[in-house]
Amino acid sequence: MISTRLKLSMIAAAVAPVALAGMAAQATPVAGTLELQIGLVGSANPAVSVIDNATGDANAAAGIITVNGLPVGDYSISGSASSSKGQIGSQAMINDNTVSVRNTTSTTETLDILVSDFGFTGVQGAPLVFSSASATYTNTKGDTTPATVTFLSGVNPNNTPILWNVTPTVSTSKLSGSLSSGTVQLTNGSQNMVSAPFTLSGAFAMADLAQIVLPSGGQLTFDGTTFANVQNTTPEPASIALLGAAGLPLLISRKRKGISA
Repeated sequence: MISTRLKLSMIAAAVAPVALAGMAAQATPVAGTLELQIGLVGSANPAVSVIDNATGDANAAAGIITVNGLPVGDYSISGSASSSKGQIGSQAMINDNTVSVRNTTSTTETLDILVSDFGFTGVQGAPLVFSSASATYTNTKGDTTPATVTFLSGVNPNNTPILWNVTPTVSTSKLSGSLSSGTVQLTNGSQNMVSAPFTLSGAFAMADLAQIVLPSGGQLTFDGTTFANVQNTTPEPASIALLGAAGLPLLISRKRKGISA
């Protein structure tokens, strides 16, 4: 079982209103809306759908879904996903926290993992949705075929839930990575964090989607983060400009544990 949790800190000189480090304590999740959907690519419906505090969720805390060895077709899924609605001084965020995927088949297969929630709020005048992710890969069978991962984030400003086969109104460009072993930061070719602007008129829905191509015997762990700069406090004009600037620095630190074969 994977117990590692993704920890984020944003480094942005002179951007005092933003405080990601204290988000878990400040934000107030809403139970019953966070949803984890997993299935093979191209399927009309997900193979598994887990809603916060419902069947399949091993974590009783509101705003966190944890699965332990969940079977999805020929895959085994472990890890957690969490959602923070955001309040004063914090951000709206979705985390895929060290989700571990194992392919027990004799062939390479492709899996989609969608994490979504709705009812996010904020008062930022020019909001952006951000996307960042990394992956770690090993192969117990010695297959040298590389695994590939893509990751993107999306928003529906009208608060319509983003579920299986629903295309978000606004989405970031895809981050991707290919690896035969070890850890990579997913990029779009030049950046390891991407963003997209959207119009905030009320509550909104947010989601992220990871697509994993995993060879036989492959074990892949990924961390993904989607967040929006919609803090419920009015920043100074200079802070707004800094928040909207491309390439906002991000420091990602992780404490990992090995995945048992």
